[in-house]
Amino acid sequence: MQILRSWGARSRKDLAADLGMSATKITRLSATLLAHGLIEECPGAAPVAPGRPAVPLQISPEAGYGVGAMLHRGLLEVALVDYAGGVIAHRSAPFDDPDPRVFAQRVTTAMHEMAIANRLLGRRLLGVGIGVPGAALSIEGTRRWTVDSLAAWRGIDLKALFEEHIGHPVWIENDANAAALAEYYVGGLMRRCSTAVVILLGHGIGAGIIVEGRILRGAMASAGRSAASTRPARRAPRRSICCRRCARRAVRSIRWWISTG
Repeated sequence: MQILRSWGARSRKDLAADLGMSATKITRLSATLLAHGLIEECPGAAPVAPGRPAVPLQISPEAGYGVGAMLHRGLLEVALVDYAGGVIAHRSAPFDDPDPRVFAQRVTTAMHEMAIANRLLGRRLLGVGIGVPGAALSIEGTRRWTVDSLAAWRGIDLKALFEEHIGHPVWIENDANAAALAEYYVGGLMRRCSTAVVILLGHGIGAGIIVEGRILRGAMASAGRSAASTRPARRAPRRSICCRRCARRAVRSIRWWISTG
């Protein structure tokens, strides 16, 4: 599955070579995944060699869909994504209520309306991923020390709260890590590199660090967190100077995170 997500459609012969498996084992494994609807044969694939055509396999977008939600400064974003990573629908709307329960209600309303509009009722909903700005207070990352504008979110079990109000499995992820995963898998970085750093300038300065295709979390699931913006400056510095300072600080932090592993 990882190879198909990373490199797109592959024939069974190519997959056997990539994974170092026998053709028989690949055939049996692919048959199981096909039966569960997780992969599909590419329709209308052109023959790659004389004789019986090798039909490539690919991730099936119809295997289900997921919901992603992220709260920016004054803005709520909600997206529906199919199993292959394609964006089905996207919506953004003004939002500034600090109550996490109100946030959950807005996400629930948005995802239901979008599912109806895109005729997804009855399709398998895999779960809801929520990007949260702030440092994790536990290895699991379900409790976070969020930014000042979301002080009501601090220290509570966000996963349990959101699952209670949304009614579906919920995954909590740092907003910078969520941005890094999106750039890596959907933005195409995985086809060019195995290690990447994505810097997010949002509620503060953060970065998602991917090493050998995996998010680098650190001992407390907060690797990549550089600084949080807690209060407005009395005098706003010139934007170019501010950006250069932010960039230098982020680069120094990233060097330290990578060096300490």
